[in-house]
Amino acid sequence: MEEEELEKRKKKWYLDVENTPCARDALVHGIAGSLVIGALYFMKSNVVRRSCDFAVGGFALTSLISWELCRVNRAKERAEIKSTVTILNKVTEMRRKELEEKKRTSDAPSNS
Repeated sequence: MEEEELEKRKKKWYLDVENTPCARDALVHGIAGSLVIGALYFMKSNVVRRSCDFAVGGFALTSLISWELCRVNRAKERAEIKSTVTILNKVTEMRRKELEEKKRTSDAPSNS
């Protein structure tokens, strides 16, 4: 078990992109953003080199924004799930106590 964890840690982060949350979406959005920004600038100026510069910048900017938005959304979802689990645990505990109390009252001998 420890050897598997050690192997995972040895693996470089840039080789493990498929298991990184939000990476795929950020890369796809970055590629689409670079194509759009580069094409729009090329249509405006007809300068290929400058259009490529804008495309690279568009990729970096779009990927970064997409990555951060995804991380924020995941953090919100995680917080919501944690609060929901806490509420469910409290409700379960209350229900268990109610059932125990009901069982105790029904098992108690009646004084008739």
